[in-house]
Amino acid sequence: MAFPGNKDFRIHVVGESFYEDNLYNLCGPATSEMRQFLKMAVLTLEANNPKDRNAVRVEIEGAIVGHLSREDAIWFRRISQAPSGMQFWCEAVIVAWHGAARCDYGVRLEIDPAGLQRL
Repeated sequence: MAFPGNKDFRIHVVGESFYEDNLYNLCGPATSEMRQFLKMAVLTLEANNPKDRNAVRVEIEGAIVGHLSREDAIWFRRISQAPSGMQFWCEAVIVAWHGAARCDYGVRLEIDPAGLQRL
């Protein structure tokens, strides 16, 4: 799949199904054609997530859209070397399509370890 700006967007956000209303509000209903929406994401190192002490929340335009996977969250915390509560931004792409009888959304991130941008 080709992404905007020939970027890789290698980091997959997880848990998007819990935030489908937010994703719908960000990009509207999915259609039979796959669509991509280039956005900016805010990554927050969560201090008190009861399910994962290394959690990294992903928000777009102030709406939560998911989290980094456990493995990616550990990697991100290691490269950011920042305390919980710290926020960073990166490019994101939302992919929307109409799957089997429902809308599906996926979020992927472009994170450059050499150029992390703090908020």
